[in-house]
Amino acid sequence: MATTSIIPVKEILLPEKYALIDDFCQSGQPVTLVELAAFLATEFGLAVTLDPDIVTGFATDSSN
Repeated sequence: MATTSIIPVKEILLPEKYALIDDFCQSGQPVTLVELAAFLATEFGLAVTLDPDIVTGFATDSSN
């Protein structure tokens, strides 16, 4: 007997906001993480830091 687990998904943004993100990321040009962070900060009022000295420490994965 097979069991099925269902994980409910709740939309947290309006469809228009998802469309904004899609349009930004599908501009045809590569998008850097800094550009994406700046976009999200502007569009969604997020408090992010774009200071290279701070961001650099988080730019690589430190796991083995």
